[in-house]
Amino acid sequence: MKSNPPSSFRSILLCCCLFLIAFLAIPVQSQATPAPTLAPVADCGLPTGPTTWTDSTTQKVWNMTANCVMPRWGPGNAYLRVHSGEFTINGNGYSIIGGENWIVMAQGANTILHLNNITIAGDGLPTVGIPVRIRQGATLHARDLIVRDHLPQYAGTNGIAAMWIDGGGSSATLTNVQFINNDSGSSATSFADRGTALMIWGASIEVVIDGALFRNNRGHENVVRVQNSATLRLRGCIKFENNYTESGEPAVKISLRNDTQPLDDQRGSCPKKRKKATPVPWPTRTPVPPSAYRQEYTELQQETGITISAAYGLGSGVHFRQIDGAGIGIQSLIDAGPLAAMDVHGYVEQGVEICFPHVGRVIFLDAATIPRAMIPLPARVADGATCVSIDRPGSLVLLPPE
Repeated sequence: MKSNPPSSFRSILLCCCLFLIAFLAIPVQSQATPAPTLAPVADCGLPTGPTTWTDSTTQKVWNMTANCVMPRWGPGNAYLRVHSGEFTINGNGYSIIGGENWIVMAQGANTILHLNNITIAGDGLPTVGIPVRIRQGATLHARDLIVRDHLPQYAGTNGIAAMWIDGGGSSATLTNVQFINNDSGSSATSFADRGTALMIWGASIEVVIDGALFRNNRGHENVVRVQNSATLRLRGCIKFENNYTESGEPAVKISLRNDTQPLDDQRGSCPKKRKKATPVPWPTRTPVPPSAYRQEYTELQQETGITISAAYGLGSGVHFRQIDGAGIGIQSLIDAGPLAAMDVHGYVEQGVEICFPHVGRVIFLDAATIPRAMIPLPARVADGATCVSIDRPGSLVLLPPE
């Protein structure tokens, strides 16, 4: 006759059975979707550093209140990456200024991004990646967008577009957009078949451009390149001005590869440009007394040490004046302690150089935007002076070196 197990053994066995039953009762869970990464919000109204937005992100509409200057956190990470959901960035005339990194990327079939009244500008450093990229089925609606001054690179090799729309099913509607001064800087074989300003590449992609300006873009043989059964539709006034290849030859405005859909070209007429007045040369006869205009410049130079030169001379219609904090009008610049500030207007398109008798960094306040976009300018420093060149009206603010 068998003896029963001791009570202690029965207790242990019962506990093991209960644990196994409880374990098997736990439902199998799929891997959770990674939570969006959210950097703190800067004074400009956008995150301070790299961030990812998804449909779980609470804030869907972002309003800029000043220019956002991207920190240099190293290449390979987008500043704003939208993975799912619908988001709007209202630039209110301000700029996202940055280089070295991807700046705005939207990806995924459930992603819609609106960019309104905003400038995405380079800061003089190469962008390792594409400044604006729409991919993998995402949708972009851009109105009054300016993409300018970028040196786009990819994987350490020059040759990528300032904006790239790729991946099956991606789409974009670009209304009143500008691509200005973007330089892909390379004709490398692997990147030769590209568009310097805009690249459209992929199956079932549709892009509508309704009013655009492509000016002073340099690099590839094409300004806009369409490939792989994508469709491009043109509406409104589309202008191409002074776009060149790396070797200095005029670039092809729009290039379609033979596997793309036919160009849907329903462009409208562009307003006629007013003819500029012929520059009046400055009189050289010594008996003629200097005009009040030249006297004003002489007094300015003597008082401040600032020198100004123009391609067609100071009598060609360029005007300038010294401004103070009220003329600058941007508190963050005033708080930075400007060393000098000048407003330059009139016939500036000819090319004007301004030299300040101090070493510092120069911020350009573009008169073409309201409020004025703040753009850091590359400077030439020599003999204790800081010199910059401009080709459009605006204000120059010299700040102490960083």
